[in-house]
Amino acid sequence: VLYGEMIELIQPFVNRYGEWMDFFANTAGVATGVLLGRLVRKMDSRVN
Repeated sequence: VLYGEMIELIQPFVNRYGEWMDFFANTAGVATGVLLGRLVRKMDSRVN
């Protein structure tokens, strides 16, 4: 999440536009990945 935020903050210096929606999308992607990872680990522990 921090990496994505840094990229958004740097973009105006290289003739690009940083957008808050990109930051929120990055955060949502990380949260989804963490939740799915926990779900898979929980399901795997039930199988073994």
